[in-house]
Amino acid sequence: TNYPDYGIWAGSLETLEPGLGYLILMNEPGELIYPEFDGLIRHAENKKEVILTEIISNWEFNFRDYEHIGNITASINSREDSDGNIIGVFVDDVCRGIAERMYFPLDDRYLYIIQVYSNVVEGEEMTFKYYDKAGDEVIEYTETIEFTKNMVVGDGFNPFSLRREFIIPIEF
Repeated sequence: TNYPDYGIWAGSLETLEPGLGYLILMNEPGELIYPEFDGLIRHAENKKEVILTEIISNWEFNFRDYEHIGNITASINSREDSDGNIIGVFVDDVCRGIAERMYFPLDDRYLYIIQVYSNVVEGEEMTFKYYDKAGDEVIEYTETIEFTKNMVVGDGFNPFSLRREFIIPIEF
């Protein structure tokens, strides 16, 4: 997401590379000019590779297997959040997108900017799992989103909030 009033680009895209396709969703007509200089700043701490630990090794997926893309900007509001934590988005327990938390300087908080993928234009129900690195545990959330091609859910100022954890009873 580009926040032109602040000169900030918030997202996981670091560089444009020849031979790869990119999709830009604009709210109104305009002209895209790709400058020769560093026009927008990015925080170096947001340029980390997401590393999957053993407990979430099945969250690996290949985005090239999917035809359609969407974007979700999410926040964790049910627990203390820290470096190395990851959100995964799933359809029928198959991972469709992952993101590590990123710093959003305009609100001085952390968010998850997640690219999600599908082979259908709309209708797949997406669920969320959260990997807590400190506790080495996976937490499932009850919130869901229906995938829609080119969807944009949330932004840095108004993220999609994950707060309702799915709790499995220990005794019946």
